[in-house]
Amino acid sequence: MTSLETFSIDPTPAPIIEKLCEVAKDPKAHRYPVADGLKNLRREIAGIYNRDYGVSLKSETEVICTIGSKEGISHLSLALVGPGDRVLVPVPAFPIHIYAAVIAGGSVTPVSIGEEEDVLLKRIHDLCANLHPRPKVLILNYPHNPTAKLGSMELCEGVVALARKFGFVVVHDFAYGKIAIDGYTPPSFMQAKGAAEVGVEFGSFSKIYNMAGWRLGYCVGNRQIIAGLAKIKGYYDYGVFSAIQVAGIVALRECEDDIKQQVEKYQN
Repeated sequence: MTSLETFSIDPTPAPIIEKLCEVAKDPKAHRYPVADGLKNLRREIAGIYNRDYGVSLKSETEVICTIGSKEGISHLSLALVGPGDRVLVPVPAFPIHIYAAVIAGGSVTPVSIGEEEDVLLKRIHDLCANLHPRPKVLILNYPHNPTAKLGSMELCEGVVALARKFGFVVVHDFAYGKIAIDGYTPPSFMQAKGAAEVGVEFGSFSKIYNMAGWRLGYCVGNRQIIAGLAKIKGYYDYGVFSAIQVAGIVALRECEDDIKQQVEKYQN
């Protein structure tokens, strides 16, 4: 078994790098990009959701590009959360799942990720039924960082039902959505019936395509939530460098085999 000291992550796939270099030389790419992402990239992301998960998305209103999923979750928290608002976060947690809410002025109520799914759903139910104010947002993250715990479609459907009952927003961090072994395919939260009515899902190019330093991600789902994120991003940033976004299109179109090879390396 390879030790952590000698293990090295593969570089970003060559077609992605080549496209970046090509587009970076075009003066048209040197202007400010639009904050919500290039139309062609948003269209490609919608196409991937249709192909891989059977989820139909309108790229104009239900897809937005972000500077990685971490930035997206942080900015979305500014759109959704204010002083006194409560956010449920399964713990242990990736730090931004907690601190995005804190920075926005909200308070965090931890929920143990170690519970069985039916116990976790009951815990969320009881917190919503008994806390005042009721939770406004629930953060989910499957496959989970840092525990690698997996979530089922039944869990997603149960969360949708609770969100409808208690009126909270679901934010699913799906950064590791294609990092899975032994033939398992992690479900997208957006596959659950009614998911787009109550929440959104973030994805990232960082883990899947070894593009961590490129800072490219996306958010899909509820159009009103997407619009809120777009408004905040319009104030805070000008989006991702266009050459990186075009390279992201190449990643989605041409680098499926690179994902498989990377997953095999992780498994070994």
